[in-house]
Formats: sequence, structure tokens, C-alpha cells
Amino acid sequence: MRSWAWKIFFKSRVCVCLLFLLWGAAGGLLAFLTAMGAEGFLLLHTLARGGFFFCLGWVCLTFYYASHAGNSGLREALDAAGGNRSYEKEALPVLGILFFLWNLLLCGLLAAASSVNDATGYFLSWFWLPYLCNILLPGLICLMLTYLAASGKRLHPGLTAVIAFLFLISPMAENFVWSRKPAVPVDAVWNALRWPFTILYQNGDWAGNVQAGLQTEPARISVLLFWLFFCGAFLLWRNGKRKIRIAALPAGAVALLFLIYSCQPASLFRINRRWDGIHKIAWDLEQAPEAETLRKVEDPGFTVDAYGLRLVFGRELQVEGELTLSAEEPRQEFLFTLDDGYRVKEARAAGGEAEVEMRREGNLLWILTDRAVGELKLFLCYEGHHELCYAYAGAAMLPGWLPWYPMAGERQTAIEYPGNGSEYNPYNSVPEADIRLASNMPLITNLEELGSGCYGGRADSITVLAGALVPAEDEVVLDYLPLGLVQSPEKFAQEQKEDYREALEDLERYGIDTSSLKNKKLLFLSEDIGRMDGMERVYLFRDYILAAPGYISADSLYSRMVRGDTENQRIRENSVILGKLQNLLTGNWKSPEEVRQSLERERSFRLLPEAGEDREGEILDRLASCGEKLDGERLFSFLADFGLHPEKYGGDEGFLQALEEAAARRK
Repeated sequence: MRSWAWKIFFKSRVCVCLLFLLWGAAGGLLAFLTAMGAEGFLLLHTLARGGFFFCLGWVCLTFYYASHAGNSGLREALDAAGGNRSYEKEALPVLGILFFLWNLLLCGLLAAASSVNDATGYFLSWFWLPYLCNILLPGLICLMLTYLAASGKRLHPGLTAVIAFLFLISPMAENFVWSRKPAVPVDAVWNALRWPFTILYQNGDWAGNVQAGLQTEPARISVLLFWLFFCGAFLLWRNGKRKIRIAALPAGAVALLFLIYSCQPASLFRINRRWDGIHKIAWDLEQAPEAETLRKVEDPGFTVDAYGLRLVFGRELQVEGELTLSAEEPRQEFLFTLDDGYRVKEARAAGGEAEVEMRREGNLLWILTDRAVGELKLFLCYEGHHELCYAYAGAAMLPGWLPWYPMAGERQTAIEYPGNGSEYNPYNSVPEADIRLASNMPLITNLEELGSGCYGGRADSITVLAGALVPAEDEVVLDYLPLGLVQSPEKFAQEQKEDYREALEDLERYGIDTSSLKNKKLLFLSEDIGRMDGMERVYLFRDYILAAPGYISADSLYSRMVRGDTENQRIRENSVILGKLQNLLTGNWKSPEEVRQSLERERSFRLLPEAGEDREGEILDRLASCGEKLDGERLFSFLADFGLHPEKYGGDEGFLQALEEAAARRK
């Protein structure tokens, strides 16, 4: 590297201004946010969201500096001077050193911010891979591609290629999505075309996932490695000697292999507006109109007494498992529900008791034996992924209600709530079974850890979480998410237990039986579980509550109890009061007087001359009239009891009569 290459760089006002802008924008932003108290993960996520603009800055700087020889006649002057001087060969190390120093500055600022503002030191050992995938490698790829385009003999084709590349990696191209499935699969063509260009952090308008991190999936890493080897092959071919050029061929072959690998089926977490993204639940219900309100699970005629599953996390989840089945009467057909995102590769009787065939239709899996058996050890091997509940090397979000593991019988995977939309069925569980898991990476589960990568116990579900999660040293709180944590893990656990205790007290305050909610473990995951259509942030199981931090409340627990009552759904569907109940009770467990005031406001609106009288108005008028005679807490207790036990009243009329009697006694 010659000193004159540096002199040319720093004599160029454009180069100096662009470099100052890159250093000042990134460094100044991090310094400002650090002073405002931002933790390390927030800073890294902010950098990742602005990754396109940083890449754009390096593209402009690289193109101007690398093409300077041709524009200024410098190449001719160097050729005349002799000495085997090449401006392009000298320019690349200059750009590389500046890029390295820029990244060194950012890493130093991130480490300093984390040391000052983070409650734990987890970020310092975690952020290297996300930083590589979202800042360093995308910037390096853009720098190398731009250098190749600018150092060629013809600048205009190179400039055109760079502009096209910038468009394909930009947020503008990312936002070309179809919220409804098109008649012609143009979306599939566009997604396939753009996939190799997804080198930057996607969906930057959403908050970062503090559990999965910043999109460091194996498939995306393969895309980055493809571009690195692709650019490296061209650099070797263009700038190397004859012996060095030979290395370009294997480098190009490796690039092709990474591209092919990246295109294989893979689990990715992308919260976008695609019809098969966060809108998938709505599309599934539209295509399966038979999806109804929650109904009771029919007896499948057999049970799974034990699960023994071996989990291998790679591009997606691979499962090898042995299921111990028992039936009261010998049978030849065993029906399971297994999410259709998982492909069954093999099914056989583990002990050779019978010949086994399988049939698949959507989420249903039939296991057929050649003779009737009362007991069967079934070996299953399957792989795949769910579009929203991800599972890959490094992270997993597999809630126990999702049939990512075989559930006996036919299960509803999606349910509708009249007037309240639809969601994935959060009430799926299995009869208590003996469960054993073995995994190729550490997990957080509802089971006990038996050893390194081994988990087991008796449970009614299998929840598997992985990523930026740490086991908590607490009897109730099982884990915590260290990224973005601004308080000590001990204080976090204490606050979550306090929220849980207050939620139970609020429910008991209004006479609600909380015996089924007490003494549960608390298992936490990222609030991304509730960012997608059809998914909530709190789920109830027999022995534990699966929730996002800060979302356990009387509202959430009460809602889960009401929606899980299958026997009284018809009464609720026909009730005017219960149709408005959720809106009346939500957020008012600590201020029940608000319910009475809400009824009064609604009543005053209906008394306007243009408002007509109807059955709904009459019912709500009677309800508001009773509210005038009862204090807010008493009215709230009646409403909460009606929502949870509508069978006691038979409907709106029975409830109003009971309420009017209570109001009369009060008077």
C-alpha cells in the first residue's frame, strides 16, 4: 500500500466529507442514545434498522474514490510513471482499513453503552454474531461489489448494476408484499428473485426480537457467505496473478453451494404484511370456513402415555421420536394432529409389533396398522417449521399449544371468537404424559433439566424456547430475557411474581375462584408471540403460565378463563351484555367505578333524538339503571361472574333479573 493513495483520499473533499458523515452519523447517534440511557440491544437494533443508509454511504464513498483514477486521468499518469503502480489495487486497502476502523469505533461504543446501561453482561458475549450479520458483513459486501463496479474500464454499466443492487436490498423492495394471496403466484416469483439480496436486517419498522436476536438464522448467514465468496472470486480473478486466479474457481463454486443451501426450506422470523406472514391466521380461516368457536376435543380412543423426542435445530427443526400409545380396545387407526408445516419422513412400529402406513391431510396424520393393537410404540421422524413459531439453530419459540409435536385426536388449530376476531387455538394440550427431550442446543422448557441437553417430567404440553434466554434462580420464575433488561434478574423475577399475585388478588376481590390459577410456574418469552395476528401474550397450562414479561394481569387471566369455557359459548354468542363485556372490564379491575361511568355515557348517547330504540338499547338501559343503584365494585362483581358463569343466569334476561333484585335490596 502506497502513501500516495492516502494522500489522494484525504485531498478529496468529497471523500473526506463522506467519511466524516459516516463516522459522525453512526458514532454521534450511538453516543446520544447512550447518554439517554439506551441499552446495548436497542443501540444495535437501531444500527441494524439504519443498515441500508450506512451501506449507501459506503457505496458512495467507494464508488467515488475507486473511480477517481478514470475520472481524473490518474490512471494514465501512473502508467506513464511506470513502476507497476495500480491505483485500483492501492485504493482497496485504503477503503478496507477505513471500514475496519469505523466498525471498531461502533463496537467500542456498543460495548461502552452496554457496560453503563445494561443490567447484565450478557450483551457483551452475545452481540458479535448479530453485529457481523447486520452491520459488518452487509457493509463489506456493498464495499466489495461497488469496488468491482467502479474499478472496471466501463463505469456506466457498473454504476447501473450498483443502483439495481441498492434497490433490491433497500427497504423499498422489502415493502413489496401481498397482503392477500394473488391468483397468479407473482409473489412467489418476487420473493425468490429478492431472496439472494436480503443481506440487510428485514422489517426494520418493527421492534427487535430480544429472544431470537437480529435475524441470525442459518439461511440468512448462507446468503451473506454467498456474496462474500462471490465478490472474493471476482476480486481474485480481476486483480490476481495467473496462479492466484485459479483460486477464483473454487471460491465461485463455494459461493454457488452457499446460495443453493440458503434456498432450502428454512425457519425464518419475519413480521411483515405478507398473506403468509402475520396474516396467515386470517388466510387459514378464510380457506377453512369450518373453523368455529372453540369446541370440546373428542376422545380419540387412545392416549399417548409417553413422548421421547430428539430435537435437532438446523435450518429448521428435525424431530425423531418414539411415542408410546395405548388404547382401551385394540384398533388399527390412530389419528394425530401435527402442524402441516412439518413433513413426516418416516413412521414405523418401533418394536416391529405391526406394519405401519401413514396418510396425511392438512394438519391431520393417520397412522394405520395392518392389525388391531392395544399398545404400540410408534417411531416418527419429521422435519419442517411453522411460519410464525420459529425453530432453528440458535433460537426457538414453540408454545405448548402448537401441534409441533403429535397430539392425539383431531384438534382445532384456529378458532373464532364472534365479534372478537380469530386466533390460533391456545387451549390445545395433551393428557398428562411422561415426556423426555434431547436437544442439540440448550433449551428453556416447562420440563426439568435432567442433564446437558436433556429434559423430562410429566406434563400436559411441551413448550420449547431457545435464544437469548437465561434460566432464573427462582422457584416460580423459570427464566428471563437479558437483552434490554434494565434491572437485575432478581428484581425482574420479583416484579413478575408481584404482577401474578396482584392479578390473583384482583380476581378474588370480585368473587372469582382462582384455585385453578394458583401455584403455577412462570415461563417467559419475547413479546413477539403477540405481535402476529391471531396470537396473544399470555397462555395458561396446568402447571405453568407462558407469557411475555409485564403482561400477566387480571384482564389476561380472566380472558383466558372465559374463552376456554367451551360449554357455554352459545349463551355468550346470544348475549348482548357479554358481547360488550370484554370492553367493559378491560383495564378496570382496579377502578370498577369506570364501568358504571361507561354505561352512563353509552346510555346518554342513545337518548339523543336521532337514536332509535332497540333490544340492545333496552338491555343496556336496564343495566345502566341497576348501575346507578349499585356501587361500582358490586356491579363489576356481577358482570365478571356473568362472563365466567353465564349458565347460572341462562342469558341476559336472567342476569338482569338477578341484578335488579340485588339493586332493589341495596336500595
